[in-house]
Amino acid sequence: MPDRQGRDQGVQQGSLLAPQDVDVAHLPPPYSKPECKYERHGGADFEQLKVVLALIQEPGTPYTLYILQGGRRVTREQFRVLAEGGMDSAVHPNFFQRDSILFTEQELVAQLKRAEADAGCKITGERPHRGRWDSVRELPLWAERAGLQYDSILGQRWWASKPAKDGYWVGTGLPYHFIAPDTYRRLDVMEIPVFNCDNRDFWEPHQYSLRYKPGAYKTFLAGLGLSEDEAFERWKAFLEQTIEKYPTAYGYNWDPVYLANNQPKLNAPYSTDTHFRKCITYAKSRGVGLISSNGLNAFWRGREKVAIRYIAGDAGSSTAKYAVSSSVKLDASTLMVPLKFRGRRARVSVNGRETDCTAVKVLGRQHALFAVDVGPEELLITVRYE
Repeated sequence: MPDRQGRDQGVQQGSLLAPQDVDVAHLPPPYSKPECKYERHGGADFEQLKVVLALIQEPGTPYTLYILQGGRRVTREQFRVLAEGGMDSAVHPNFFQRDSILFTEQELVAQLKRAEADAGCKITGERPHRGRWDSVRELPLWAERAGLQYDSILGQRWWASKPAKDGYWVGTGLPYHFIAPDTYRRLDVMEIPVFNCDNRDFWEPHQYSLRYKPGAYKTFLAGLGLSEDEAFERWKAFLEQTIEKYPTAYGYNWDPVYLANNQPKLNAPYSTDTHFRKCITYAKSRGVGLISSNGLNAFWRGREKVAIRYIAGDAGSSTAKYAVSSSVKLDASTLMVPLKFRGRRARVSVNGRETDCTAVKVLGRQHALFAVDVGPEELLITVRYE
């Protein structure tokens, strides 16, 4: 599944089974992840990025810039200004053969080090070119050794002779861990999904071909040629699914060179600032949480430190109790219990106070989701079916 300009990109659920089939699992809330890839290779300069900074500050939404080597210079001081304004940084590894860049682990590490030197910060987020096509065995292993998280396009399927289709083709849209192909161990690398990219919607339809290593040559039909209003309606339909049908993340990649294209003297083929505003405004109106790529990475890393300890269960009263804690503070960690038990509906309390639950269908079963702020001090979770 390709990322922007046709380049390829490539559920984890923790649960504790209690007596009488009452289980508790923790999942993230259904986030919308507005995400930007910052390209210095013929991409946005600092003046354009300042336009984007003002744009994301209007609704107060987080934003991730993906650093691609080469092109226009952005200084460390300018990166600091952007970071203080609400943008964080990740790396966008590039392995284009036409640029004589070798597809090697050494090249990945070198690009990471250059990006960290430019941005003046430690980088853990990564979104590589063509992480799925003939490279899925190498890139996750390289990312693990480099201390990176793996980010990919999971929401599109592509063909050479017909337009791409949107859908949940891999997993459910939630992050998951890779498995090493040689030892079958779980890699210390999470795949964080991005559902869609701006050029997928706005490019005019055309054939696109790429080659990045020997034997890896792909051709497909790219672009739908949509207006900003048409693209918003397509986006809205899938966002509604993430809210109503799936406990999932919906990630969108807005390139800054197009977000800033409403300004004079810019020469991008289209602008997306109206689309961005409409998407963010609508997501907020639906109560959807907004998070950056690095924010989602940190959330899931923190989530792995959450401990769920079974205390007691009583089938007669249809009640189960758990203690939940974490070595790090984690806001709004979502817990999940079966919605019904023996025909009775779940009611959940946290430290004796009843909390709101949202009914969702997960893997064919109805569950109740509720969010708690977790820290070192244990929370008492009581699930009662009435």
